[in-house]
Amino acid sequence: MIRYSEMKDSIMLVSLEGSLEVGKQAKLKDDLIKIIPVTCSTVVLDLSLVEFIDSACLGALIGLTRSLRAKGGEVGLANPNTEVRSIFQITRLDKIFKIYDSVDEALKQFSS
Repeated sequence: MIRYSEMKDSIMLVSLEGSLEVGKQAKLKDDLIKIIPVTCSTVVLDLSLVEFIDSACLGALIGLTRSLRAKGGEVGLANPNTEVRSIFQITRLDKIFKIYDSVDEALKQFSS
């Protein structure tokens, strides 16, 4: 589910992979809490290796966004495939999340 994570300046970059569906929500949420430092307020999620995401895991991402926004931070989504991007559009979550075509674009946007 989480492929790797690393700090890029003050931004936490997390690469997710696989099919994010019911049954994986709790682990996704727990893993994100464990790897994101308390002091970190900006996270970029690399979705390039995510095949599918369902409403349960979308809920985990919404929870992450709420907690970071409470600290004045943000979550950016980078490089989703066509199917995953359409899920964000259909659910209108593309209005909630900032979605970028690449990790570099997301990191650049949040660094400025």
